[in-house]
This record gives sequence, structure tokens and C-alpha cells, in this order.
Amino acid sequence: MDLNKTLRTLCSILGVLAMICILGVAGNCDRIEQIKYSMPDNAYHTIKSELGNKCSDKQVTEVYLANKKYYDSLSKF
Repeated sequence: MDLNKTLRTLCSILGVLAMICILGVAGNCDRIEQIKYSMPDNAYHTIKSELGNKCSDKQVTEVYLANKKYYDSLSKF
């Protein structure tokens, strides 16, 4: 088997896998941003104050999704 052909095939496979990973990361970031912008402002600020200022948006959205009913009820007052 030709080494160049094997190397090209391997590079192609790795390139496709890298693109799939990049699309997965981008999709996850987009999902987090979408959840963040759809949650009520007071819920975001409440979670942010509970977790601390150094928390990430991913942590905020995870807490929000885990207790969505509670944080949505805060916006009704």
C-alpha cells in the first residue's frame, strides 16, 4: 500500500473528525447563549449572585434548567 495514500486518507479522516468536534462545541455555545437570553433577567441575576461573579454562563444555565419552574416563578412577582 502506498504511504502517501494512507497518509492522505488518515488526514482526511482526522479533518472530518475535527470539523465534527468544532461544530459540536459551536452548537453547545449557541445553546447556552440561547438559554441565557431567553431566561428572565431577575432569574439570571439571582443565579449569578448565588454562584458568585466568577461563574460561567454554562453554570448559570445548568442551574436555571435544573430549577426552571422556581426561577420562572420569581419573574411573576
